[in-house]
Amino acid sequence: MDEKDYLIVMKERLQEAWKRAGLSIKYNQEIMKEQYDKNHTDKMPTVGSMVMLESPVIPRGHTLKLTRTYKGPYQITKVLDNTVVLIDPKKPHKEPIMVHISRCKPIHKDD
Repeated sequence: MDEKDYLIVMKERLQEAWKRAGLSIKYNQEIMKEQYDKNHTDKMPTVGSMVMLESPVIPRGHTLKLTRTYKGPYQITKVLDNTVVLIDPKKPHKEPIMVHISRCKPIHKDD
C-alpha cells in the first residue's frame, strides 16, 4: 500500500469515526433530555409571586452541607422567556435582579 492509498483509507476511517461519535452524542443527549424532563415542571411563575433565589456561592470557610443555598424571599416583577426580574420587597430601592428561571424556587403559602 503506497502513501496515497493509505491517506484515502485513513480519511474514510476518520469520517466513519466522526459519524459514529456524532450519533453517540445525539443518542446521549436524548437520554439526558428524558431524564431532565422527568423531574422538570413547566409551571411558569407569575408577576407578583414570591420566590427564593438559589445562590450557589459558598463563603470561604463554610461547607455546602451547612450553608443556606437559597436567599430571599424575592418578588417577581417581570417574566420574560426563561428569565425573571426580581426585587427584594424589604429593600425596594435596590437594583432589580435578572436571573434564569431555573434558579428560582416558588414559595407556597400555607392555606
